[in-house]
Amino acid sequence: MEMVPAWLLTGVVLAGILWATLAPDPFGHREVELPFPNADKVVHAVMFGVLTFTALVDWARGRSLRSVKWYECLLMALVATLIGVVIEYAQRVMDLGRSFDYMDMAADATGAFAVAGIWIAAEHVRFNRKNLHGRE
Repeated sequence: MEMVPAWLLTGVVLAGILWATLAPDPFGHREVELPFPNADKVVHAVMFGVLTFTALVDWARGRSLRSVKWYECLLMALVATLIGVVIEYAQRVMDLGRSFDYMDMAADATGAFAVAGIWIAAEHVRFNRKNLHGRE
């Protein structure tokens, strides 16, 4: 993974999210059937959770895999959420058949901050395990 530029994974995920959310017909003329009402909110949460996760992985990789501080995790989640907000407003302004939805923004934030919370908890466990075994 060292040969992959530090922000490439995040860039690829972001490009996919931008395509899926801003393209007028991202899946061609195929109708995507959702398995239950508001399933698109789950999709939003997953997309922005993955964006936050890849940003955290890339951030750690760019810093020689040192621990990511809790406030850096929250910052990554906030940035991902703000990207989601900008996308929703872009959908409104572009008028290409995509809909503006506050609930999509809430789902984006939920996914992003859930991943940040899990990362923070994992870092806490890792730190405590190192200290328990007397390692730095």
